[in-house]
Amino acid sequence: MRVPAKVAGACHPLDAPAPRQRSSDLTTLYNEARAVKDELAAIAAVMVQAGNGRLVDEHCIKKIGAAKEKIATKYNGETNRICDIVRFRGVHTSESALYAGVAAALDRFPGVFVLVHDRLVTPKSNGYSDFSLIARLSNGHLGEVQLHLEQMLAAADIEHEVYKSARLVQAGALGAQPALEAFFEGMSSAIYGIAQRAVREQRPLSEDDKHSMRHLAAAASLNVAAAVAETSRTRVRA
Repeated sequence: MRVPAKVAGACHPLDAPAPRQRSSDLTTLYNEARAVKDELAAIAAVMVQAGNGRLVDEHCIKKIGAAKEKIATKYNGETNRICDIVRFRGVHTSESALYAGVAAALDRFPGVFVLVHDRLVTPKSNGYSDFSLIARLSNGHLGEVQLHLEQMLAAADIEHEVYKSARLVQAGALGAQPALEAFFEGMSSAIYGIAQRAVREQRPLSEDDKHSMRHLAAAASLNVAAAVAETSRTRVRA
């Protein structure tokens, strides 16, 4: 569908420099995040209510272990690059509803959003898409609102098993496995491809869709289990 002009005009290129937190101290960032949790919740509520969506998070503060891992692996140890210590996720049933929610928030909170990415227009290489907004809150802390389509959120929940398997390989636990990494990328693309087709056809995921996704995720788990077993046998022989 055509992106509303207000939303399109607020979006940043996907390669735009990301904003940074004002502090590099993780304890300080967590204290800031807790202080503005309700403020970000109010922003997220406007987005989901205007688009007849719903919030999907019960716990909006990232677990500290997950934050430390993300800082180490994604941000090369630069603590001030993490912007989702406080994050809310919303889900909508259609692209038009999602964009309506974004437009309402842009009207209600002018100047608050410092980075806006529309991956509905430009999905990731594996087909995953969402809409994310980084907000500079009243105490200067950066928080995120991430909006999903119902079909893509369901796919992401299933694809998470593939993601965990891929992370195990990428971490080097099994040694260099380029063929296995390519296999996981293919499984992810297939899962998100099913979701993208449902979005294009403007329909919910069918039970057949979900069954196919689960089958693909199970294949990824079986392959990583086989690779772990082979690696163990190789190390024993060595």
